[in-house]
Amino acid sequence: MFVEVVNHAGGSIPGIAAEAHALMLLRRARQQDAAIEATPEGGARITWSRPANGGAVAIRSIDLTPAAAPESLDATVLPYLAIVATGDAWLEGGPAGPAIHTFMNSVSPGATGRLLARGLVAEYGAHRKVRLTLAGGLGLVAAAHYAEAVGAAARCTCGHVDERGDQRAARLAARAHVREQAARFVDRLAPAFVTALTAAAR
Repeated sequence: MFVEVVNHAGGSIPGIAAEAHALMLLRRARQQDAAIEATPEGGARITWSRPANGGAVAIRSIDLTPAAAPESLDATVLPYLAIVATGDAWLEGGPAGPAIHTFMNSVSPGATGRLLARGLVAEYGAHRKVRLTLAGGLGLVAAAHYAEAVGAAARCTCGHVDERGDQRAARLAARAHVREQAARFVDRLAPAFVTALTAAAR
């Protein structure tokens, strides 16, 4: 679940977006070539422009913020999200509560509970499978691709470096890189993820 805020010249319109609706907004943004930026708390900002009166250009945006816990993801959750993202994950019960397992790793019951409570992972199917939610995936993208201008170069946490002529150009290059990575995330969402998410919404 996300808090959805539509921003335009006349103000802002708040609302609530289910995960499936948020996914639809992101996929539509890609179809219409709107800009997408993943945010550190596991949300996204969609930005686009449209012609306005007098030949001007109006900028509009949609902010999606996780409703459960709207704070930046940190080292207490990111490594566990990376485990779930590597492949098949499932829940197993135990004396201390359910825990996430994969074929190579596991997540403690306490950390599993935090991931579920924050809406970063979700259980689905008849065999207690676990998947990243849209918020979990967006949070991983934002953490892996934090870019900023350092002098005349755009530098990203992923190791990407883009040398530019000045700091303003570097800032624009950094933002372009962040948007490119968010777009790739949306484009590469596995069909199984989309199916599981849309099925959960029914």
